[in-house]
Amino acid sequence: ATAGLRYNYSREDQSSVENISGDNDVHELTGTLGFTRDVGLVSATLGANVDRTSYTSSGGAASTSGRDNTLYAASLRLEGNGGAIFEPFAVGSLLLRRFDKTCNDAICENRNANGYELRGGLTIAATPKLTGEVSGGWRIEDIDDNRLAALQGLVVDGTLVWSPSRLTTVTAGLSTSFEPTDLDYVSGSIIYSGDLRAAHSFSDRFVGEAGVGYSYRTYQGDSIETNTLTGFLGLTYAVTRNVAFETQYSYTAYDSTTAGGDYTKNSIEAGFRFRH
Repeated sequence: ATAGLRYNYSREDQSSVENISGDNDVHELTGTLGFTRDVGLVSATLGANVDRTSYTSSGGAASTSGRDNTLYAASLRLEGNGGAIFEPFAVGSLLLRRFDKTCNDAICENRNANGYELRGGLTIAATPKLTGEVSGGWRIEDIDDNRLAALQGLVVDGTLVWSPSRLTTVTAGLSTSFEPTDLDYVSGSIIYSGDLRAAHSFSDRFVGEAGVGYSYRTYQGDSIETNTLTGFLGLTYAVTRNVAFETQYSYTAYDSTTAGGDYTKNSIEAGFRFRH
Protein backbone atom coordinates (compact mmCIF):
# COMPACT_ATOMS: atom_id res chain seq x y z
CA ALA A 1 0.00 0.00 0.00
CA THR A 2 1.25 3.48 -0.85
CA ALA A 3 -0.06 6.95 -0.08
CA GLY A 4 1.07 10.44 -1.04
CA LEU A 5 0.25 14.09 -0.49
CA ARG A 6 1.74 16.92 -2.55
CA TYR A 7 1.27 20.68 -2.73
CA ASN A 8 2.58 22.78 -5.60
CA TYR A 9 2.60 26.56 -6.02
CA SER A 10 3.38 28.30 -9.30
CA ARG A 11 2.83 31.53 -11.17
CA GLU A 12 0.73 31.34 -14.32
CA ASP A 13 2.78 32.85 -17.11
CA GLN A 14 1.85 34.39 -20.43
CA SER A 15 1.65 31.02 -22.16
CA SER A 16 -1.91 30.74 -20.82
CA VAL A 17 -4.53 32.23 -23.14
CA GLU A 18 -6.91 32.45 -20.17
CA ASN A 19 -4.51 34.74 -18.30
CA ILE A 20 -2.52 36.83 -20.77
CA SER A 21 -1.34 39.26 -18.07
CA GLY A 22 0.28 36.39 -16.15
CA ASP A 23 -0.84 37.69 -12.74
CA ASN A 24 -2.47 34.51 -11.39
CA ASP A 25 -1.10 32.27 -8.67
CA VAL A 26 -1.83 28.56 -9.18
CA HIS A 27 -2.30 26.23 -6.20
CA GLU A 28 -2.34 22.46 -6.72
CA LEU A 29 -3.04 19.91 -3.99
CA THR A 30 -2.82 16.19 -4.86
CA GLY A 31 -3.60 13.14 -2.78
CA THR A 32 -2.94 9.55 -3.91
CA LEU A 33 -3.67 6.11 -2.51
CA GLY A 34 -2.70 2.77 -4.07
CA PHE A 35 -2.79 -0.96 -3.35
CA THR A 36 -0.66 -3.47 -5.29
CA ARG A 37 -0.82 -7.24 -5.26
CA ASP A 38 1.21 -9.76 -7.24
CA VAL A 39 -0.83 -12.62 -8.67
CA GLY A 40 1.50 -15.05 -10.40
CA LEU A 41 2.86 -13.42 -13.55
CA VAL A 42 0.59 -10.38 -13.18
CA SER A 43 0.80 -7.42 -10.84
CA ALA A 44 -2.46 -5.54 -10.15
CA THR A 45 -2.61 -2.01 -8.74
CA LEU A 46 -5.82 -0.31 -7.62
CA GLY A 47 -5.41 3.45 -7.17
CA ALA A 48 -7.32 6.62 -6.31
CA ASN A 49 -6.30 10.24 -6.94
CA VAL A 50 -7.73 13.60 -5.94
CA ASP A 51 -6.30 16.67 -7.71
CA ARG A 52 -7.42 20.10 -6.52
CA THR A 53 -6.49 23.20 -8.59
CA SER A 54 -7.35 26.78 -7.64
CA TYR A 55 -6.28 30.23 -8.76
CA THR A 56 -5.75 33.48 -6.87
CA SER A 57 -4.89 36.88 -8.33
CA SER A 58 -1.96 39.03 -7.21
CA GLY A 59 -2.17 40.08 -3.58
CA GLY A 60 -3.96 36.88 -2.53
CA ALA A 61 -7.43 37.99 -3.59
CA ALA A 62 -9.77 35.32 -4.92
CA SER A 63 -9.55 34.96 -8.67
CA THR A 64 -12.59 35.50 -10.84
CA SER A 65 -11.50 32.48 -12.86
CA GLY A 66 -14.09 29.78 -13.39
CA ARG A 67 -11.35 27.15 -13.64
CA ASP A 68 -11.15 26.25 -9.94
CA ASN A 69 -11.90 22.53 -9.91
CA THR A 70 -11.28 19.11 -8.34
CA LEU A 71 -10.53 16.01 -10.41
CA TYR A 72 -11.31 12.59 -8.89
CA ALA A 73 -9.88 9.45 -10.49
CA ALA A 74 -10.03 5.72 -9.78
CA SER A 75 -7.74 3.41 -11.75
CA LEU A 76 -6.73 -0.21 -12.24
CA ARG A 77 -3.33 -1.16 -13.66
CA LEU A 78 -2.43 -4.68 -14.77
CA GLU A 79 1.26 -5.32 -15.47
CA GLY A 80 3.38 -8.27 -16.45
CA ASN A 81 5.52 -9.55 -13.59
CA GLY A 82 7.74 -12.15 -15.26
CA GLY A 83 11.06 -10.33 -15.04
CA ALA A 84 11.41 -9.86 -18.83
CA ILE A 85 13.21 -6.95 -20.47
CA PHE A 86 9.90 -5.70 -21.88
CA GLU A 87 6.76 -6.13 -19.77
CA PRO A 88 3.32 -5.07 -21.08
CA PHE A 89 0.80 -3.18 -18.98
CA ALA A 90 -2.69 -1.73 -19.32
CA VAL A 91 -4.36 1.03 -17.31
CA GLY A 92 -8.04 1.97 -17.10
CA SER A 93 -9.28 5.05 -15.19
CA LEU A 94 -12.66 6.55 -14.36
CA LEU A 95 -12.68 10.35 -14.11
CA LEU A 96 -14.95 12.84 -12.37
CA ARG A 97 -14.22 16.59 -12.66
CA ARG A 98 -16.18 19.07 -10.56
CA PHE A 99 -15.92 22.86 -10.71
CA ASP A 100 -16.48 25.23 -7.80
CA LYS A 101 -18.79 27.34 -9.97
CA THR A 102 -21.23 25.72 -12.37
CA CYS A 103 -22.30 29.16 -13.64
CA ASN A 104 -19.60 31.82 -13.60
CA ASP A 105 -20.31 34.02 -16.64
CA ALA A 106 -23.08 35.51 -18.76
CA ILE A 107 -23.72 32.38 -20.84
CA CYS A 108 -23.64 30.14 -17.72
CA GLU A 109 -21.79 27.03 -18.94
CA ASN A 110 -21.82 23.97 -16.69
CA ARG A 111 -18.34 22.45 -17.19
CA ASN A 112 -18.66 19.50 -14.79
CA ALA A 113 -17.58 16.32 -16.59
CA ASN A 114 -17.40 12.54 -16.34
CA GLY A 115 -14.96 10.49 -18.37
CA TYR A 116 -12.42 7.73 -18.69
CA GLU A 117 -8.88 7.03 -19.85
CA LEU A 118 -7.49 3.81 -21.38
CA ARG A 119 -3.77 3.27 -21.94
CA GLY A 120 -1.50 0.40 -22.88
CA GLY A 121 2.28 0.28 -22.95
CA LEU A 122 5.57 -1.34 -22.03
CA THR A 123 7.98 -1.08 -19.14
CA ILE A 124 11.63 -1.35 -20.15
CA ALA A 125 14.43 -2.81 -18.05
CA ALA A 126 17.02 -3.70 -20.69
CA THR A 127 19.98 -3.26 -18.33
CA PRO A 128 20.65 -1.28 -15.16
CA LYS A 129 21.77 1.46 -17.58
CA LEU A 130 18.46 1.65 -19.51
CA THR A 131 15.05 1.79 -17.85
CA GLY A 132 11.75 3.41 -18.62
CA GLU A 133 8.13 3.18 -19.57
CA VAL A 134 6.11 4.20 -22.65
CA SER A 135 2.35 4.15 -23.19
CA GLY A 136 -0.41 5.41 -25.44
CA GLY A 137 -4.18 5.52 -25.33
CA TRP A 138 -7.30 7.66 -25.39
CA ARG A 139 -8.99 9.96 -22.90
CA ILE A 140 -12.41 11.59 -22.90
CA GLU A 141 -14.14 14.02 -20.55
CA ASP A 142 -17.84 14.30 -21.39
CA ILE A 143 -18.98 17.77 -20.27
CA ASP A 144 -22.46 18.18 -18.78
CA ASP A 145 -23.29 21.31 -20.81
CA ASN A 146 -24.65 20.25 -24.21
CA ARG A 147 -23.19 23.38 -25.82
CA LEU A 148 -19.67 22.07 -25.16
CA ALA A 149 -18.21 19.12 -27.05
CA ALA A 150 -16.43 16.40 -25.10
CA LEU A 151 -12.77 17.11 -24.35
CA GLN A 152 -11.05 14.10 -25.87
CA GLY A 153 -7.86 13.08 -27.57
CA LEU A 154 -4.82 10.84 -27.84
CA VAL A 155 -2.75 10.29 -24.70
CA VAL A 156 1.00 9.60 -24.92
CA ASP A 157 3.25 9.27 -21.88
CA GLY A 158 6.72 7.94 -21.32
CA THR A 159 10.05 8.24 -19.57
CA LEU A 160 13.36 6.72 -20.64
CA VAL A 161 16.49 6.94 -18.48
CA TRP A 162 19.89 6.05 -19.96
CA SER A 163 23.08 6.01 -17.89
CA PRO A 164 26.02 5.53 -20.28
CA SER A 165 28.40 5.92 -17.33
CA ARG A 166 28.28 6.24 -13.57
CA LEU A 167 28.70 10.01 -13.92
CA THR A 168 26.24 10.76 -16.73
CA THR A 169 22.47 10.37 -16.99
CA VAL A 170 20.28 11.17 -20.00
CA THR A 171 16.50 11.41 -19.51
CA ALA A 172 13.80 11.70 -22.18
CA GLY A 173 10.15 12.30 -21.40
CA LEU A 174 6.73 12.56 -23.05
CA SER A 175 3.52 13.66 -21.35
CA THR A 176 -0.07 14.65 -22.07
CA SER A 177 -2.30 16.82 -19.91
CA PHE A 178 -5.93 17.88 -20.18
CA GLU A 179 -6.57 21.40 -18.90
CA PRO A 180 -9.89 23.13 -18.13
CA THR A 181 -10.71 26.60 -19.41
CA ASP A 182 -13.22 29.38 -18.85
CA LEU A 183 -13.20 30.61 -22.46
CA ASP A 184 -16.74 30.82 -23.84
CA TYR A 185 -17.82 27.82 -25.96
CA VAL A 186 -14.39 26.15 -25.54
CA SER A 187 -14.27 22.70 -23.91
CA GLY A 188 -10.66 22.89 -22.72
CA SER A 189 -7.16 22.27 -24.00
CA ILE A 190 -4.78 19.37 -24.50
CA ILE A 191 -1.03 19.82 -24.01
CA TYR A 192 1.52 17.45 -25.56
CA SER A 193 5.02 17.90 -24.13
CA GLY A 194 8.42 16.35 -24.63
CA ASP A 195 11.85 17.04 -23.19
CA LEU A 196 15.41 15.76 -23.25
CA ARG A 197 17.94 16.48 -20.51
CA ALA A 198 21.43 15.37 -19.57
CA ALA A 199 23.24 15.57 -16.23
CA HIS A 200 26.93 14.99 -15.59
CA SER A 201 28.88 14.87 -12.32
CA PHE A 202 32.19 16.60 -12.81
CA SER A 203 33.11 15.76 -9.21
CA ASP A 204 31.47 14.64 -5.98
CA ARG A 205 30.40 18.23 -5.37
CA PHE A 206 29.91 19.71 -8.84
CA VAL A 207 27.05 18.69 -11.22
CA GLY A 208 26.05 20.23 -14.55
CA GLU A 209 22.75 19.81 -16.35
CA ALA A 210 21.32 20.90 -19.72
CA GLY A 211 18.07 20.26 -21.52
CA VAL A 212 15.56 21.24 -24.20
CA GLY A 213 11.79 20.90 -24.29
CA TYR A 214 8.84 21.48 -26.56
CA SER A 215 5.08 21.60 -25.97
CA TYR A 216 2.09 21.93 -28.26
CA ARG A 217 -1.30 23.05 -26.95
CA THR A 218 -4.59 22.89 -28.81
CA TYR A 219 -8.00 24.15 -27.69
CA GLN A 220 -11.14 22.14 -28.48
CA GLY A 221 -13.91 24.45 -29.63
CA ASP A 222 -11.57 27.12 -30.99
CA SER A 223 -8.72 27.39 -33.48
CA ILE A 224 -6.25 28.57 -30.81
CA GLU A 225 -2.92 26.75 -30.91
CA THR A 226 0.30 27.47 -29.02
CA ASN A 227 3.88 26.21 -29.32
CA THR A 228 6.51 26.60 -26.60
CA LEU A 229 10.22 25.88 -26.99
CA THR A 230 12.42 25.87 -23.88
CA GLY A 231 16.08 25.31 -23.06
CA PHE A 232 18.15 25.49 -19.90
CA LEU A 233 21.65 25.18 -18.44
CA GLY A 234 22.13 24.53 -14.74
CA LEU A 235 24.93 24.02 -12.22
CA THR A 236 24.78 22.58 -8.72
CA TYR A 237 27.54 22.78 -6.10
CA ALA A 238 27.24 20.73 -2.90
CA VAL A 239 28.36 22.95 -0.04
CA THR A 240 27.75 20.17 2.50
CA ARG A 241 26.00 16.80 2.44
CA ASN A 242 22.68 18.54 3.14
CA VAL A 243 23.07 21.95 1.47
CA ALA A 244 23.68 22.70 -2.20
CA PHE A 245 23.92 25.93 -4.20
CA GLU A 246 22.05 25.93 -7.53
CA THR A 247 21.98 28.32 -10.47
CA GLN A 248 20.17 28.03 -13.80
CA TYR A 249 19.73 29.94 -17.05
CA SER A 250 16.57 29.25 -19.07
CA TYR A 251 15.18 30.42 -22.38
CA THR A 252 11.56 30.31 -23.58
CA ALA A 253 10.15 31.04 -27.04
CA TYR A 254 6.33 31.14 -27.19
CA ASP A 255 4.29 31.21 -30.38
CA SER A 256 0.50 31.56 -30.43
CA THR A 257 -2.21 31.91 -33.06
CA THR A 258 -3.68 34.63 -30.82
CA ALA A 259 -2.70 38.07 -32.14
CA GLY A 260 0.03 39.70 -30.06
CA GLY A 261 0.61 36.59 -27.96
CA ASP A 262 4.15 35.71 -29.12
CA TYR A 263 7.09 36.39 -26.81
CA THR A 264 10.56 35.24 -25.78
CA LYS A 265 11.95 35.14 -22.26
CA ASN A 266 15.40 34.80 -20.70
CA SER A 267 15.83 34.19 -16.98
CA ILE A 268 18.59 33.47 -14.49
CA GLU A 269 17.81 31.89 -11.12
CA ALA A 270 19.95 31.03 -8.12
CA GLY A 271 19.19 29.50 -4.76
CA PHE A 272 19.94 26.87 -2.14
CA ARG A 273 18.59 23.32 -1.83
CA PHE A 274 18.26 21.78 1.61
CA ARG A 275 17.95 18.05 2.31
CA HIS A 276 17.61 16.19 5.58
